[in-house]
Amino acid sequence: MPSTAVARTEFKRFIRGKTPWVIVLAMLLMNQYAPTFTPAQRQLLGEALAFTGIQVVVAIIVPFAALALGVRAIIGDRETGTARVLLGTELTRSEFVIAKTVGRGAAISVPVVGFVCVVVGSNALQSGRFSLPIFLVVLLASVVYAFAWTGVIVGISAASSSTTRAALLSCIVFLFGGLLWSSLTRPMVWTLATGSPPDSQAVQSALFADLGWGSLPNSYFGVTNWAFGWASRPEPITNVVSEVTLANKPSVPTALQSWVGLVVGVAWPGASLALGCARFKRRPVSPGTQVGYIRALWQRRPTLPSRSNHAPGESVGQSGVSDMLPGSWQPVARREFQRLLRGPGVWVLGIAVFTWSVLTRSQPSLAVDYFGSTLPLAVAQRPIMSVGLVGVLFGSFRAVTVERETGRIRVAAGTAISRSELLAGTVAGRTAAFVIPIVLAVLGVCVSSVPSTGVVPLHTLAPYLLLIIAYVGCLTCIGVGISTLVRRQAVGAVLTTGIIGIQLSWYNVSNLIYRGITGITVSGFSPPADPVYVLLRWLPPINVFSVATNAVLDAPNSAGNAIGILSELQRGSYSQDVIVTQVFDSTVPEWFLHPSITVALFAIWCGVVGGLAVLVFQRRPLD
Repeated sequence: MPSTAVARTEFKRFIRGKTPWVIVLAMLLMNQYAPTFTPAQRQLLGEALAFTGIQVVVAIIVPFAALALGVRAIIGDRETGTARVLLGTELTRSEFVIAKTVGRGAAISVPVVGFVCVVVGSNALQSGRFSLPIFLVVLLASVVYAFAWTGVIVGISAASSSTTRAALLSCIVFLFGGLLWSSLTRPMVWTLATGSPPDSQAVQSALFADLGWGSLPNSYFGVTNWAFGWASRPEPITNVVSEVTLANKPSVPTALQSWVGLVVGVAWPGASLALGCARFKRRPVSPGTQVGYIRALWQRRPTLPSRSNHAPGESVGQSGVSDMLPGSWQPVARREFQRLLRGPGVWVLGIAVFTWSVLTRSQPSLAVDYFGSTLPLAVAQRPIMSVGLVGVLFGSFRAVTVERETGRIRVAAGTAISRSELLAGTVAGRTAAFVIPIVLAVLGVCVSSVPSTGVVPLHTLAPYLLLIIAYVGCLTCIGVGISTLVRRQAVGAVLTTGIIGIQLSWYNVSNLIYRGITGITVSGFSPPADPVYVLLRWLPPINVFSVATNAVLDAPNSAGNAIGILSELQRGSYSQDVIVTQVFDSTVPEWFLHPSITVALFAIWCGVVGGLAVLVFQRRPLD
């Protein structure tokens, strides 16, 4: 059958390359930082001890592998014309998509199977404990997990009309439908469904726990936990064991059974492939210049007639304070600023911040009494952190790459503008374009909250808005830096996804880094009283913004969001945030833990990333 030949070709193509070795190397490297267990925990785990280390490794690395191999599976062949040749045979479009999924899924499964066998065998020899039934279930679950993620990404590739859209949508699904489901997506779904953010009582509810089964990684955790003989819960076994031994909480399963994990594991790729095949059948094989739904709606918006005789996007003349500054970067900045403001992207970002803030405006009495009239700023803090991070980075990682691919960069490079000024203008213009909708969203939240909380004091609002500018500027610098360092948009999308995922899951990453430096395993129930560890938790730009705005809002000194750390200060509550006063009994135990250090951290991020981007951009050909 033609579909079998396509699947076999795809499998051989990737299995003979370097991709399997990269996957195995990444898994083995991450496995070096696998969690360690106390003697009591080892006794509780029993025969499952040899398998616990592979859970998180497979759950994180497999989606990255599927993203790298599957994002151009269909759209890449459509753009190069290979799909037209293959579909000229007896192969149907649905068979073409399924064959791509099977071939690339098998190519990802081979290194996964090898990793599981090597690690489980090594752990079994060291611990002297092994169970063949557990091994077979874990191995089968890992293979199904690899095929499931491959199906999701290939389905997105089939439904997309360009590599850029496929990469963006795949990255969003990977982040919010996988990696950040428990920490970000599940609370957002709860807020949209109930109209209020989940409080401590809601987090303890059975319905909130059942929502954890909605993602592929959590379903993989739940099925493998069942194989280990533990409670069927959609979270890593290390968390379950820690709660039993350290927090003295019983291992209570959710209301849903482990078979739900299998249903979710089939539903995600099934829905993606069905949608992808349906859209692929209705579109021409060669991708055209179809306009997306959001942009088509944006183009139909009512606009005032322009009084200028110049073409849209053209920067003419010199006007404004920026032209009084040294350098020749101002025309580039104006061009980028006008280009983004005339598109729907930045305004969707502002609407998302405003909507999330309004939906979470109803807070417990503790937060209302503490913040008073500044409550709207505290409510907007997390939307700015999360939506701003994703929106600004995804809106900037193509800035230079697109200019290089279209050849427009040679037009700018042929003028008196130097390459460093070209990057500076790009960062400045895009920063201004991203800042305006976010600031308007914050002001809208403040104005709409006046009847309930009163007017926000100007001495609090002004520094808060300045910190938004600094945060967005830092993220824009990172995004433009990525666009300068990479040559292909797909690579930039994967790299951007990794950076976003690392920042949003910095709690686990910082614990691994601290363990690698000091050899001390960090427990969330008892963080080390080490100022260096706290500074490590502050390093990402998203946490730098949180620390700085907490100081402006007069919230406790921490990298967590202002409202969340108030709940942690209550007796009996727990979160992953480290509050300085809880650990050290002092607001500023060391000079480098003063909130003012965030200004230097923003400057360091911009200086390092910007300097590296300028260095590479000046030495690299424009093509």
